[in-house]
Amino acid sequence: MSVRVSGCYKFEQELRYEGIFAALNDCLYRATLVGDFHFTAMVDLDEFLLPLESAFDGENLVQFLHRRDRFDVHSFNFPAVFFYGFYEEDFSRVPRGANNTYLYTQVRTVRTKEPLMHHNRSKYVASGRTVIEAGNHFVWRALRDTKELRIAEQEGMLFHYRDRCVGYGCETFVEDSRARRYEGKIWRAVESTCRQIFPQYGGQCPLGKENN
Repeated sequence: MSVRVSGCYKFEQELRYEGIFAALNDCLYRATLVGDFHFTAMVDLDEFLLPLESAFDGENLVQFLHRRDRFDVHSFNFPAVFFYGFYEEDFSRVPRGANNTYLYTQVRTVRTKEPLMHHNRSKYVASGRTVIEAGNHFVWRALRDTKELRIAEQEGMLFHYRDRCVGYGCETFVEDSRARRYEGKIWRAVESTCRQIFPQYGGQCPLGKENN
């Protein structure tokens, strides 16, 4: 007896959920052994790892990780919160004259209230030479006598920007504009990059709500 399987089902089960692990480990090994990077962040394009400790507001992510790095730590795992597109957005801090006015991290300032537990939608930064096999939300295998360092929500979080609720407490939310502490550098970098890549559009990247 033969069973027909839709292309969508085969994609979800075979390519996306199984093929992703080949891609993640290819990235990890290339970054570590070819690029000689000490850290490799395992995140999607709509996810951002943010250091949050108030005592170290000047730190970027790399500095944050180096300060905690130890020989027996194979990865740094960040708990996740969601900034959904149906929450109210705030455009009050968009620079005057900006060509690109819709940056997720700068206009979405409302998120789900409770961070998820580690390993539930969390993402991580791997210390490449200690990791044997990378997973999607946490390291699957690492060198003996090494461990995962779980970042407390007061120290750092994964900010995940989505349009639709995926069932993780979207009805309870809080204001959180801490990603704006990088606003000066982010707005300048986006404007400069878009001018270089899309001069035909007057420096406006054809992305986001305001540019469609």
